[in-house]
Amino acid sequence: MKTTSLIVFTVAVIYGVSAIECPRCTNPNDWNSCSATHTCNGPDDTCQLVIENDGTKHKINYHCIHRQNCQQHATTYCDITVHGHCSMCCDTIDSCKILLDTVFEAGVSVITCPKCTNVNDWMSCTNTQICHGSEDGCQLVVDNDGTRHKVNYHCIHRQNCQQHETQHCDISVHGHCNFCCDTADACRVQIEGIFDPSA
Repeated sequence: MKTTSLIVFTVAVIYGVSAIECPRCTNPNDWNSCSATHTCNGPDDTCQLVIENDGTKHKINYHCIHRQNCQQHATTYCDITVHGHCSMCCDTIDSCKILLDTVFEAGVSVITCPKCTNVNDWMSCTNTQICHGSEDGCQLVVDNDGTRHKVNYHCIHRQNCQQHETQHCDISVHGHCNFCCDTADACRVQIEGIFDPSA
């Protein structure tokens, strides 16, 4: 009996550590009502903000979702006053709040770029960061010191990124390469092509 209780308790603790929380809106028509939270289950590791506009009002919902699935369906350059459906990704309660505040208070189009949790591992660039202001593109910077690669993403104005983009840059030869991409999904495809071209 004691052994069974210990196993159940251990599983509960492990599950509790791995679970993430996403915001929950108590009134889907009021973005100020999204201060409650709900815990995600299973393999879901990020939050998806979905905003629908029927021309008269907005309907707001947060869903727990697998990060890659969210990024693949994220809307690029979504203007909630124009588009009927917007889908965006956020990783924490705080980043989701910033995203929602930015969309509704500033009334601007919002894009997200990848974010790396370990600059020495390109496969760790699965999180997202919210771009602000006139930043409408993502810049991938790869530095090679001869022994390892350092990888980082920045939000940037698209034109500025294109002016500084390194053409025909080979990351195994060159010490510094700049690449441009427009969406989290396009960036994912791009970085896979750079580091794992055989995939």
